Amino acid sequence: MQTASFNQAALDALHRSISAHVDAGEIAGATWLIHHAEETHVGSTGTFGMNGAGSPMERDTIYRVASITKPVTAALAMMLVEDGVLTLDGPIDDLLPELANRQVLKRIDGPLDETVPANGPVTLRHLLTMTFGLGAIMVFPEAIRSRRQCARPASRRAGSCRKCRPMPI
Repeated sequence: MQTASFNQAALDALHRSISAHVDAGEIAGATWLIHHAEETHVGSTGTFGMNGAGSPMERDTIYRVASITKPVTAALAMMLVEDGVLTLDGPIDDLLPELANRQVLKRIDGPLDETVPANGPVTLRHLLTMTFGLGAIMVFPEAIRSRRQCARPASRRAGSCRKCRPMPI
């Protein structure tokens, strides 16, 4: 059956793909919903428990949501950007006043009471890319110090010196 906005062959392929994960024992089951142009497609496969145990997955199966909240929230935020309700680069101070007028560390390896005002307000882009100053140090200060101390010219550093390789920050 071909519908106005969904290709039945693509929906069947989606079902086969997710069912393969259930059949392989990688997941117990799944339910999905796709909505586009006033049309909704719901599919499900498997059961609530592994190896066919438990109730079959249904449209209204209640799931425990954990780490999936971040991508779901990001998708919803981008829908609001698409609709013009939010902007990626506008301040979010009025939506999240607890993030307004924030202070940041003067130095990454400095004491927690040595802070200065942030360079600008937190934006939705900062929140979605986890660059809003949460305080998680992904690279230890020693690595930053040793990189700064390397005597090689910047043009010769990239990748050649263990201290100077690009760091994931």
